Amino acid sequence: MPVAILYDTDTTGGNCGSPVMNANGELVGLNFDRCYEATINDYQWSTAYSRSIAVDIRYVLWVVQKFARAETLLQELGVR
Repeated sequence: MPVAILYDTDTTGGNCGSPVMNANGELVGLNFDRCYEATINDYQWSTAYSRSIAVDIRYVLWVVQKFARAETLLQELGVR
């Protein structure tokens, strides 16, 4: 089960929970954090040290189904 996604898109403090989309505009994850070295991106962004971490949406849905047992929520969201 994929749990995390590492990517080099610019993020900043306060972006936790923001959607991470793929090239087709599909939700693939939720922004979680960025590595400490990437905090410099608040001042000058560079792909050389920009690393952000997202939780994979498939993992989120799995946790909601298996641990939270929130089937009603998933049905309301239209998730099969």
